[in-house]
Amino acid sequence: MADSNTSYDIVILGGGSGGYACALRAAELGRRVALIEKDRVGGTCLHRGCIPTKALLHAAEVADQAREGEAFGVRSTFEGIDMPGVHAYKDKVVDRLWKGLQSTLASRKIEMVYGDGTLVSPTQVRVGDTVYEGAHVVLATGSEAKSLPGLEIDGERVINSDHALRLDRVPRSAVILGGGVIGVEFASVWRSFGAEVTIVEMLPHLLPLEDEASSKLLERAFRRRGIGYELGTRFEGVKDNGSGVTVTLAGGKTLDADLLLVAVGRGPVSAGLGYEAAGVAVERGYVKVDEYCRNQRPHDLRGRGPDPRPAAGPRRVRRGHPGRGAAGRPEGNAHRLRRRAAGDLQRPGGRVGRHHVGDGRGARHRGHRDHLPDRR
Repeated sequence: MADSNTSYDIVILGGGSGGYACALRAAELGRRVALIEKDRVGGTCLHRGCIPTKALLHAAEVADQAREGEAFGVRSTFEGIDMPGVHAYKDKVVDRLWKGLQSTLASRKIEMVYGDGTLVSPTQVRVGDTVYEGAHVVLATGSEAKSLPGLEIDGERVINSDHALRLDRVPRSAVILGGGVIGVEFASVWRSFGAEVTIVEMLPHLLPLEDEASSKLLERAFRRRGIGYELGTRFEGVKDNGSGVTVTLAGGKTLDADLLLVAVGRGPVSAGLGYEAAGVAVERGYVKVDEYCRNQRPHDLRGRGPDPRPAAGPRRVRRGHPGRGAAGRPEGNAHRLRRRAAGDLQRPGGRVGRHHVGDGRGARHRGHRDHLPDRR
């Protein structure tokens, strides 16, 4: 039995963009909230997703502007990329926002709990030896980079987006497996940094979940920039060739490169967190919910994370905001937020296909307003 010091109106498991947004809204509505996070508050979006990638995109845009200065009457030269300097800039952006978020949470009197949380009942989460009890529990444990069956990520020559954000060099060449938002962002960054890039996408277009008109705009812009792509093509395998990798495609075609970036989407983080044992319905790692993002248990809500539905569907509990019966009303009309990509990519002055493609993980970086909907 939890004592009064560990009893809350809402206990939130996961301090990413869904979890902390839920905590802030609940605190605004007068609820006592505990926010449990195993790493750093802000989650994937702030530390391994939207924000650091937007910082890299901005650095890439500066590199392109240095090359193109003469066209504007500006005498500028491009001498190369200093990756330690790029990472220092990226980390400074992330740290500033992280510190601001911590201050905001503290000012709202939200109880931060750091450690690995496990759901032990519909109303209780255990962290270490302490049990935190809430009238409602919000599951906001987020997502992680996926791979393909049999495709091993070694972190050196076969990498995912987490590794790409920490890469200490600009690859001379890269093959990117997956033409979604993550894949096209890194293709744009690396090309601006001087790499030869080829995207392999199984479906007929880049950004296959967006409007075809938007996809064609991006494909045209990538062709102009010298970014290659193989569309409607299946990946067969990858081998280390001693100096890099050899990627084999359906039909026997091969591509040689320094590395392979696997960007085939993201999957739910739900394994080993006690969901099934606590009676939460889970299907293929995703939490099953109703139209208010509630599990079948009356005390369970789901924030941003393991739910297979699009992130902005009708009557959605948006970005972890509590639904009716917890700390607010349902977020109606959220379907109006969907499919903004066409307008974003065609916005005047938006430099289509250069650096204004969002990665769909929830936030924006200053100077990169164009943002594609979440498709993870």
